[in-house]
Amino acid sequence: MMKRTQSYRLLAMGCGLVASVVVADSVGFKSHGDIYAEACAYGRGPTAVAQAQAQATSELATFLQGAALREFQRSADSFTGVNNEAQISWLESLQQGSQSGLSAQALPVVLGKPYIQGNDTCVAVTLPQGVNADSVSDDGLQWDDAAAEVAVVVDGEGWPSKTGQTARQIAELDGLKRAVSQVVGVWLQNNFTQYSNSEFAQNNDAVQESMRDVLAQQLHSRSDGFVKRWQLLDTQQLPNGGVKVTLEAVVAQQDVAQASNDLLQAIGSPRVNVDAPEPLRSFIAVWLSENGIEVSKTAPLTVTAYGDLRRRGNNASLDFNVQVADLSGNIYGKWRNDPSLLALPDSELVMNDLMEVHLADPAQTEALQQTLRQAFMKVVAQGGMVHEVKIARKYMASSHELPGILRTIGGVRDVVVGGDSSTVLAQLRYNGSAADLASALQQALGPVLNGPLPQARFENEFQILFL
Repeated sequence: MMKRTQSYRLLAMGCGLVASVVVADSVGFKSHGDIYAEACAYGRGPTAVAQAQAQATSELATFLQGAALREFQRSADSFTGVNNEAQISWLESLQQGSQSGLSAQALPVVLGKPYIQGNDTCVAVTLPQGVNADSVSDDGLQWDDAAAEVAVVVDGEGWPSKTGQTARQIAELDGLKRAVSQVVGVWLQNNFTQYSNSEFAQNNDAVQESMRDVLAQQLHSRSDGFVKRWQLLDTQQLPNGGVKVTLEAVVAQQDVAQASNDLLQAIGSPRVNVDAPEPLRSFIAVWLSENGIEVSKTAPLTVTAYGDLRRRGNNASLDFNVQVADLSGNIYGKWRNDPSLLALPDSELVMNDLMEVHLADPAQTEALQQTLRQAFMKVVAQGGMVHEVKIARKYMASSHELPGILRTIGGVRDVVVGGDSSTVLAQLRYNGSAADLASALQQALGPVLNGPLPQARFENEFQILFL
C-alpha cells in the first residue's frame, strides 16, 4: 500500500537551507527551479524502493500536466536565480509533452537516496531544470555528454538452459543486455546523423532500430564492462519455469559512446576498394566518395561493379551490377539496376552517359545506398571483418588449444584454425582494428607458446603475421 509523504515546510534561506515551494503533499519546486516529487511505500528492500520511485515519478508526471505551470506563475517571487521567462517556456514544453503522451517512465529524473520513515521506505526524484520533453528518448533517457555514467531501470526474462544456467541468471543477463541497448539507442538518436552525409543519413525509425540492435549486440558480446554495477529491484515468476527480473543498472555511457562510435564508423563511413573496369570504376569511386565512403586500394571490403551494354539497333541500355564482399570471398550484398529504365543512342561515350543517368535517378540511387548500408551493417552484425592470423609453428607449444583461447578474446567469433607444417593459420571475425587484435593476441596466447611472440607485422588491414 502506498503512503504519501508528510508535507514539507518552506525553509528559510537565511538558515542556510534549501527552500522548497510545496504543492499538494509530495510535489514541488526547489529554489533554483528543479521539480521534485517524493513518495513512500510500505516495507523494506528493493521492491519497496521500486514502488516508491514509481509513485513519486507518477506524481511528478501528473504535476507537469497542468499544476506545475500555474504554481510557478503564482510563486515566481519565491525563487532565486531563476530566469522566469526561460522557466515558463520549459514548463510549457513539459506540459505539452505530458499532454501529448510523454509517460512517467520517460521522464529523465535523478533518483535520491532511499530513506526509512516509520514502516515505509521513501524515495525522492528530481527533474532537473531545463530538461526538454522533446529531447527525451522513448527509453526515458536524455544523453548528457558530460556524464560518465547513467542509471537505467530495465526488465529481463529468462528460462532454465540446458547448459546449467538458472532462469534467474539468464534473466539477469538479459536485463543487463537491455540496459546497454537502451544507452546505445539514446546515443544513436543523438549522434547518428554526424557519421554520414545527407545522402546516406537515412535517419528514420527502421534504420535506427536496426543499427541499435546491431550495436547493442556487438557491445554486449565484446565486453561486460559497460555495466559498472546493478541491483535487483523485483522478481516475478513466469510460466514454464521462467523468471522476470527488474534491475537498476548503472552503465558507463562514455565507454558505450566510444565503442558505439567505433562500430558506427564501420557502418556509416567504411573504407572500400573498387574493382571494376574503366570507365565504370571511376564513376563508382566518385559516387562512393560523394556519399561518405572512403575508397582505398588497401581496404578489406571490395565493391565489385560490372556493366554490360545491351545494344538494340542504334540504341544501347545498361545492365549494371554491384557486389560487396571481403577478401575471403564472403558476400554481404548485391544490387542490380533496372536496365529498362532508359536507352540512349549508341556512341563511344554511351557507357558514361548511361552510368551518369542511372546514378542520378532517385529510385536507383536509394536502392544502391540501401544495399551498401545493409551490407556494411551485415559485416558488423556478423562480428566484423574476417581477419587472418599467421603464426610460425616454432613459436607454438601446442595448436590444439588455440581455437578455445582465441574465443576467449572479447569480440572474437567464428574461429577456424588450420595451416601447414611451418605456419598456423587462424581465421576469425573481429569488430576492431588489426592493431587492437594483435595486442589482444600477444596477451592471450601465452599458455600455448614456447616463448614470446615477435612483433606483429601487418600484411594489410586484416592480415596479422607473427613469423
